[in-house]
Amino acid sequence: NIRGVNGLTVVDAGAASGRTMTFYDQNFNQTGSVAFSYATQDWWHSTGMSAIAQQPDGSYKVFFIVGSEADGTKTTDKVTTSGLFQTTLNADSVYMVTLSNSGGTLQAIQPPVQVATGLRNPYGLVVDPGGNLLIGENGQDGTHANGNELSADGIDFISAARLGTSITDFGFPDSYTNFFSCQRTSGNPNAALPLAAFCAITDSYGLDRSEGLAGMAYVNAGAMPFAGAQGGLLVGFHGAKNATGSANYENAFLYYDFASGIYTPIVHTGTSGVGHLDTVLVDGSNFFVADMATLGVVDGVGGENSGTITEFSFAAAPEPGTFALSFPLLALLAVIRGRIARGRT
Repeated sequence: NIRGVNGLTVVDAGAASGRTMTFYDQNFNQTGSVAFSYATQDWWHSTGMSAIAQQPDGSYKVFFIVGSEADGTKTTDKVTTSGLFQTTLNADSVYMVTLSNSGGTLQAIQPPVQVATGLRNPYGLVVDPGGNLLIGENGQDGTHANGNELSADGIDFISAARLGTSITDFGFPDSYTNFFSCQRTSGNPNAALPLAAFCAITDSYGLDRSEGLAGMAYVNAGAMPFAGAQGGLLVGFHGAKNATGSANYENAFLYYDFASGIYTPIVHTGTSGVGHLDTVLVDGSNFFVADMATLGVVDGVGGENSGTITEFSFAAAPEPGTFALSFPLLALLAVIRGRIARGRT
């Protein structure tokens, strides 16, 4: 994971006790690092995800995750850090730390503050223009009944006013939205509702499923033909681990619109030539999507040298309720809409 803004870039790489957050200035000189130490190398979700937001005073708020040790059990083991800050962290969480960069020296103004708990694997972080935090959450696998995971991936929302003043609990593992039925299980009645839950949806195309949320990018209001008055998010999913084309039945690439609360597949699940549309970058009215391996295989031999980056650009203003993309490798797909109950904290 590489994220940067106005002179500061963070590379969050490695897993478990090999995970390191490394910071670079505008000239790509290293200015600091944080090393993580996990209680076990068998930690389920020990890879990193970070986001940076520059503040009016020139400091930086850096958000980073600590995923869960197991699929469906609350984590009790701790994670420790060394380097720019030395502290003990809770898992199933998102943290925020404020960094200053004065005279080329990067330092933490104060220890990291936990802003969220009750998260299995919050593998997507976006700070919107209002300073609110959007968290892309990976749902519980469970037994994969009917070929589906137990709980839907989703988007969680924390308002700027709450960041650093309280810890928002999103309920893992006791509260979740069932992936296939979209029914809510509220084992933790005090858990905050997700802004969106990406359940399976069906229309004339068939069944579209999105599992393994891997990346998100903010879209400004009106920046693209389908972006509503409050903007939205482009969301990529890895899907089936080593599959491509029709064999990857859960890798639809979505747009979620804040104003309408509707999510729409831009690329259908199982599209020929598509493996894992994991990463997205917005550039004005266009966006770029990275396919980790069009041949599908990411854990073994067979997928090497098959990664791609493709630009999505827009043709003409669409008719109301539709949009059109020019994408040379993928067929443009009909608009599919899904609704879920929304919550804000």
